[in-house]
Amino acid sequence: MNSSNLKPIMVWEPNPTFCNPGQLQAHQDACKAVDVFSTRWTDLDGLVNGRWHPRKMPGEGDGFGTMWLPAFYGAGSDEVVDPTGAGSAFLGAMAWSMATGKNVARAAVAASIVASFVVEQVGAPGNWPLPNDSEMWNGKEIEEEAEAYHKKFLAWKGPYLD
Repeated sequence: MNSSNLKPIMVWEPNPTFCNPGQLQAHQDACKAVDVFSTRWTDLDGLVNGRWHPRKMPGEGDGFGTMWLPAFYGAGSDEVVDPTGAGSAFLGAMAWSMATGKNVARAAVAASIVASFVVEQVGAPGNWPLPNDSEMWNGKEIEEEAEAYHKKFLAWKGPYLD
């Protein structure tokens, strides 16, 4: 892809120390200048003094336009070997996807898939290019993983992919 076609994306991960109700307005003001505000849900809950629920969706009154998606692998999955780097991989993939024109929901789905490859082993995932301009990560074709996640996501809360 030609880099001149990319839109710069700003991602902000606030310091958890400042995620308290007294800093809510400052965080909301700062969020106007970023594309992605990434924090642990417990820190977001601290900002709004316990009034945030992790399954709220955009426009449901939390002041952030929150979107929560299920992880590719559920809690306790045997596929999760080492979560180190999954959050960074998620945010990098989310920013790249948004920069290349995907909407926030589709970018988050792509990012969840990328993060899933990171947690499957200790260290970096293996990558193999395929002859059809596709890729295989950890022995899995990206398109197949995307289809599996889309089915899971659509069953969960589909309208956000439109």
